[in-house]
Amino acid sequence: MKPTDVSGAERAGIEVAVVVLLALFAGLLSRVPEIFGIAFSDSGMPFYIRNLSFLILPAVVSYFIWKFSERAVAAIFFFVIAACAAVLANTYPAYASGSFDVLIGMHVPLLLWIAAGTVYAGRGWRTAGGRMDFIRFSGEALIYLFLIICGGGVLVLTANLLFEAIELSVEVVLFEYIAVIGACAAPVVAVSLAVAKRNVIENIAPVLARIFSPLFLLLLLTFILVMAMTGSILSVDREILVAFDLLLALVFGMALYIISSRDEKKAPGFSDYLQTALILAAIAVDIIALIAILSRISDFGFTPNKTAALGENIILLVNLAVSAVLYLRFLFAKDGFRTLTVWQTGFLPVLAVWAAVVAFLFPVIFKRGY
Repeated sequence: MKPTDVSGAERAGIEVAVVVLLALFAGLLSRVPEIFGIAFSDSGMPFYIRNLSFLILPAVVSYFIWKFSERAVAAIFFFVIAACAAVLANTYPAYASGSFDVLIGMHVPLLLWIAAGTVYAGRGWRTAGGRMDFIRFSGEALIYLFLIICGGGVLVLTANLLFEAIELSVEVVLFEYIAVIGACAAPVVAVSLAVAKRNVIENIAPVLARIFSPLFLLLLLTFILVMAMTGSILSVDREILVAFDLLLALVFGMALYIISSRDEKKAPGFSDYLQTALILAAIAVDIIALIAILSRISDFGFTPNKTAALGENIILLVNLAVSAVLYLRFLFAKDGFRTLTVWQTGFLPVLAVWAAVVAFLFPVIFKRGY
């Protein structure tokens, strides 16, 4: 039964039932590898790192198919992409070299999520507005997912403490079964909540982005100032560079969510100047990180990790640089805000292509691992 066949309370009840069933399907699907002797443990962890998105996203896209029944063609496109990605992620040379598990596990979900966006947006994917709606929706879903996982984590820990109090050990059941199944089911619930809120004018993600934008701007400016005053050089340790990439990606995400919630016809305001300053500060930090990465490559040569970090920093730098130019043109009435929206949404295919390159070509190019 489709959601448009009924109305009111009956539709809400069907919606809850569908979400629960799909969430349970995603959770139980995560246990299927155990049938083939692949346990969710240290020995089986590489498999789950590579394949977790294949176990979760089909249920999410199935929800999209049920919710937006006219988008079956886009759904076929997604499942073809997912099937090809699953084969490539689990066959030579990617499968043969465990050193690529993390790279594959980080980039395949991004590729599949953008592919899932074509199902969510349908024909709207061809327009900047449709793609921006998907970006806004993604931010909302991520916030709900974080809250659900935090709440579930507290629930599991509390249950463990309660049973420990009566000297009954249930750690295996709680952490290896209930927690894993719940974590895999959570994305379906998060997506359904984000879909339910998609017509609300002011959503969570853009609000949080506006709250944290000035704080991150202060952090970046302080870092740049202290670095200039002390003459310190950015550490080229892998962990530091990964942290910098995450920071820049977070700034990129905040920029997207603020843009997604802004009225394109509204005149420039204080938040636009603040956003421009944040992007300019991020560009400066990105350049510093690029110099550090190039220094590490000069000393130790190209490796999958460093090359992936280099490519991602360059991609982010290009996006941030063009965004800064478009923001400045908007502030000085040289161009409309629509141009910035079109640029940001048109950048999604670039991210998808790069994710595919890292996940599926790097194992071929770099056969020796890290």
